[in-house]
Formats: sequence, structure tokens, C-alpha cells
Amino acid sequence: MEQLVGIIGSGAQTLNSTGELEFAYKLGQALGRAGYKIVCGGLGGIMEATAKGVKSVTAQAGVDVVCLIPQEDARFANPYCDIVIPTGMGIMRNFLVVRSAAVLIAISGGSGTLSEIAAAWQMGKKVLCVTAFGGWAERLAGEKLDQRHRDLLIPVQTIDEILQYLETILAPGK
Repeated sequence: MEQLVGIIGSGAQTLNSTGELEFAYKLGQALGRAGYKIVCGGLGGIMEATAKGVKSVTAQAGVDVVCLIPQEDARFANPYCDIVIPTGMGIMRNFLVVRSAAVLIAISGGSGTLSEIAAAWQMGKKVLCVTAFGGWAERLAGEKLDQRHRDLLIPVQTIDEILQYLETILAPGK
């Protein structure tokens, strides 16, 4: 069974810069080329840019992007989702994204990303926290949220670092 890589980060309304979107798009391309499948919240910003990057390098016929959107209507999803699950759960869908992922990648992020990082911590899941764009990903990179775990919020700066960690975390059976 394939494991999903969760993508969390700033939505369109909370982006700090266009650099985040370019990074997310290139990350999506790298993940797609490496054969990873992603799960995300299915809306704009980091979620859409990463999904667009994945789809730009993968076959049209495959399922590469699973999107769990907060609305009840699938039409709210970004156009790069292969499977849209309209949860109708509002922000509670954040927990479903985290639960569905084997490991997560956080890019910048506001309060929604904060809730996803906290949920990942409580579930004992690793989060690769990109430290180049601020937000909660950068603020929490390398930190401990409490005494339950250690080494779950891993600081990363480059796409190559992310791919190396994914190979280690998800090997041998992506």
C-alpha cells in the first residue's frame, strides 16, 4: 500500500510571498517525479501550488493528489485534485489530512497549519518544517511542543533535503 505525503501550509489568503508558491510548485514536481502521492486540504495557496506541480510531471490517468476539502461541495477544490473528498467538516478536515498522511511537509502557515502541526505531534507523525518562509512551519521547526515526543518537527530548507528525509522516513515501502 502506498503511503501519502501530507502537504500543509498557507492558504491563498495567508501567503507571505510568491516565493512560497514557487517553492511549493517545484516541491510538487520533485515529489511527482519521485513517485510520491500527496494528500492536502484541496484549496488554494500551498495546497494548489504543490498539487499543480505534481500534476505537471505525472501521467493524467493516475491518482496522485487526494484532496480533503472543508466544504460539502466538491466544486470548491482546486483543479489539480485527482480525488476530492468534500468532508463538510470545516476546519476539522485538518485532522483528516494529518491522519491520512504518513509524514507531512509544512510550508509557512497560519492558524490552520498550526492546528495540523499540533495534530501531527499528538499522533506521533513527523513534520518536515520548511524554514525559508516564516509562519508556523519556521517558528516550530526543531521545537518540542511537550514532553511526549522529540524530533518530530524537523527543520528543512531545500527540496533535496525533503526528498532525502522522505526516503529515510518512508523506506523501504513508499
